[in-house]
Amino acid sequence: MTKGKLWGGRFEHGTDYSVEQFTASEHFDRRLARFDIAGSVAHAHMLSAQGILSEKRRSHS
Repeated sequence: MTKGKLWGGRFEHGTDYSVEQFTASEHFDRRLARFDIAGSVAHAHMLSAQGILSEKRRSHS
């Protein structure tokens, strides 16, 4: 599974299969993306309500 990797050229052996499986999370990340975005929006609203983030800056994101 070394095809397309951006790193690893200096290592003698390939990455262990179990590590590859553990770190190959793109499919899971896609499932979580909308919840991550919703959390970020809620956080921005809270920061704005506390006067830490301006309304203009909050609505820009």
